Amino acid sequence: MKMIKRNLSEQIEEVIRKRIMLLEFSEGEHIKENKLAEEFSISRGPIREAIAKLELEGLVTRAANGRTMVSRFDIEYVENLYDVRIMLEKFAIQTLVKGVNNDALEELQSYVDTMKTQKDHSDIYREADINFHFSLVKLSQNKTLIQSWYSLKDLLLTLIEVTTTASSERQNDIIEQHDSIINAIREGQFNQASIVLEEHLRSASDYYREAVFRLQNEEE
Repeated sequence: MKMIKRNLSEQIEEVIRKRIMLLEFSEGEHIKENKLAEEFSISRGPIREAIAKLELEGLVTRAANGRTMVSRFDIEYVENLYDVRIMLEKFAIQTLVKGVNNDALEELQSYVDTMKTQKDHSDIYREADINFHFSLVKLSQNKTLIQSWYSLKDLLLTLIEVTTTASSERQNDIIEQHDSIINAIREGQFNQASIVLEEHLRSASDYYREAVFRLQNEEE
């Protein structure tokens, strides 16, 4: 269930995606393959593979002259992504509540327990966080739902990385929300679990907006 990036193009893809999400690349900026190849001391092949994936995500576009340009990345993009994520995970919760399974709850709890003990290790904490949500969806056993969520996983991983890095002081609140979701599912309370889930994800979206977009506005 772990979703660790393995090949070179995926590592480059993650770096570029993070730079776009942190607004280190501006809308319309030309992403130069040769410059990236030089920066990472690699051939342009993995760069092209990474850019092709980012194009599918809508983060970059190919201009008529063949140049790769950064697409518009703004609050609306982030909010739309979270809207879809909330919808998918609420549906997963609805399925779980209909047939509460102790093994499923233990699996979810194991990730929360890891988050509690690894707050000082951001990579492990972040991996446990994303695996909690992926398990939530996976345990629904709905293949279409799983595939839909999984298609967003790279964007979600980067958003979690950005918000985790920026919000260490919020870790206890985040962990408490995960615990509350599990407890509500255990008690068969779909509405309560959905409310906490949406509050949790809206909070992450809001924090991202404040931490990144407001910082940029202040610098301008």
